[in-house]
Amino acid sequence: MSSRLNLGKGNVNRGFHSFAWRSSRSSTELTRSETFWKVRSTFGKVKTVQYLRLKFFWGELSFDEEQLAFDAPGFLNDVEFNVMLTMLAEQQMTKERITKRVEKALTFLKKKSHFRKELINQWEHNILITATSSVRPIRKHKAFSGWVRNSSAVGSKRKSKVFTPDPISEDFDNATFDEYEFLYKLASVGKLDSNLGVFRLP
Repeated sequence: MSSRLNLGKGNVNRGFHSFAWRSSRSSTELTRSETFWKVRSTFGKVKTVQYLRLKFFWGELSFDEEQLAFDAPGFLNDVEFNVMLTMLAEQQMTKERITKRVEKALTFLKKKSHFRKELINQWEHNILITATSSVRPIRKHKAFSGWVRNSSAVGSKRKSKVFTPDPISEDFDNATFDEYEFLYKLASVGKLDSNLGVFRLP
C-alpha cells in the first residue's frame, strides 16, 4: 500500500518541518513489513495535529486523511477536542451549537477555542502538508538460544499494531481528566456546582 496526501494551500516556498509516525495499517509478522507516514508540513507537529483535529471535527477529511490523523501521536490527547466529541455523541446538538457552547465556556475560563469553523479558511491559506506512506521490511529476529542477559532482553518491545482508542478512553492524567470533566459539564449544562462554588455561564 502506498499513498500520497496533500492538505492545505500554503506557500510551497516556506520552510518545512519533517516528521514521521507509524501507520495503524502496519503489516504483521506475516508479511514482515511495517508502514510509516512520512510527513512534511509548514508548521510543527503540534500545530499540524491541531489542524487535523479541526478538519476532522468538521468532517472535511477524506478516509485516508482520517487515517493519517488518527495515526498521529497525541491526536486524541486534547481536552477541548474530547469534550466536543463527547457532546456530539451524547447531546442533541449541531456542531455549530457545540462549538459555540464550548467557546463560551472557554472564554469564561479565560481560554481560547481552537475549533470554530471559520478557522479552517485561515489554516488552509497558511498550512501545507504532504504525507506519504512508506513500507519497510522488518528484519528477521535472531534465533533464540535460550540464554538472555536480563529480562528486558526477552522478545521485542515494539508493538506490531497501533491501537486507535475511542476518544473518551484516551489516557489522561488525573489533572487533565478533571479539566475535561469540568469543561464538559460547564459547556453541556451551562452550570456547574463544585467545591469551589457555583459556576454558571452568563
